[in-house]
Amino acid sequence: MKLIPKDFLEYYLVNHKIPDMSKFIIFANARSGSTSLAKVLGESSDVRMSIEPFHPKYSSWNPEERDYSKFIVDKKTMDEALDELFAKYIALKVLQYQFSIEIYTQMLKRKDIKILFLIRRNKVLSAVSGLVAEQTAIWQKEDTKKIDPK
Repeated sequence: MKLIPKDFLEYYLVNHKIPDMSKFIIFANARSGSTSLAKVLGESSDVRMSIEPFHPKYSSWNPEERDYSKFIVDKKTMDEALDELFAKYIALKVLQYQFSIEIYTQMLKRKDIKILFLIRRNKVLSAVSGLVAEQTAIWQKEDTKKIDPK
């Protein structure tokens, strides 16, 4: 196998515009690993990620942000919220239970947004994970850092 010469790669990168990242949404079920995926993707300098902007506590987690859970009441306000969010971010992580199917249909119909569907196949393990998280108040691995082992 012949390797591409380094000077050709440098020429190509300098003289060809690399396309902008596409806007995308991780649309997931709860307890599916979506937060871990969002955080890993968000580590890239190319990905500005907003995690759960439609969660009722989002504006308390991010005081500079709007409370989208109250703002979005129909398809029109969903479009407005998406336009506002994608003016700041390239990616969103959204959980499927936060709005009605009618409102989410508007989001899913958008041609300018790529949708990554993430589900956990084993529904029993997903339910067990939710129950354990509720009982221990550990929703993410980072939450274990708050526990004093002594």
